[in-house]
Amino acid sequence: MNTLAIEQAETKAISIRRIIAALDLTKRCEATLDYAARLARSYRASLCVTFVFSPHMLSERDKYYLIDERQTEFRRQLDQLVNQVRGIAPRCKSAFLVGEPADRITTLARDSHADLIVTTSYQRRFIPRSFIPDKAIKIVGRAPCPVLVYREED
Repeated sequence: MNTLAIEQAETKAISIRRIIAALDLTKRCEATLDYAARLARSYRASLCVTFVFSPHMLSERDKYYLIDERQTEFRRQLDQLVNQVRGIAPRCKSAFLVGEPADRITTLARDSHADLIVTTSYQRRFIPRSFIPDKAIKIVGRAPCPVLVYREED
């Protein structure tokens, strides 16, 4: 069996048509997005890049009028990231969501019949893991499809 036949058989065995890249919009999320875009290109899949804005992320000192300002800034950042990877994954779109991240991402995956969620998890060097619930762990526990947790090297 030649290499092309093996690749075609493997592609048929693993059908990935829709990928969701769940990002946190930190500087480090670009590596996760690049990885998801390359996966989408490899499988000729569509890519939905998503960020979930959670208003409780704001400190109590922030006023409500800042929520709209922050949402606008996060939307701009998300669209900018999507535009950066369109050369790698042409079938790429964004989804700006509001609410609890794990719930909103898993609902999006279910509603869009996603085949894979790609998200990230960071090592926390100074804070014990038990004090900060990792969004990736919550997503894995609730997702209706496989979840790939990308870890960038420090």
